Amino acid sequence: MGGHWFESLFGSPDNVSCSSLEEIAIESVQKTLHITSDPITAITTLNRDCIAQYKVGHKKLVQGAFEYIENNRLPLSLIGSSYQGVGVNDCVLGAKKIVDNLIREH
Repeated sequence: MGGHWFESLFGSPDNVSCSSLEEIAIESVQKTLHITSDPITAITTLNRDCIAQYKVGHKKLVQGAFEYIENNRLPLSLIGSSYQGVGVNDCVLGAKKIVDNLIREH
């Protein structure tokens, strides 16, 4: 939660507790997914600076890998935060696109 906006949303990471973040996360999930019960278990940790940053030239390198796979007709799909976005949403979208392509091809 938070990412770049963590401090503006929750305050300094040094002054926020995992239990308060856990409570916010549970409330958000319950509201979004219309869940009325509390989770059986929740484990919360605060990870600082955990979203990867690509190095200069990463996009060109990844594009080359995808082109190599396509040009050589390799039965290989690359999915994950290393290829087309570091966020969870990027990974889900990437996986969806791969599956859609596989369904179209077969």
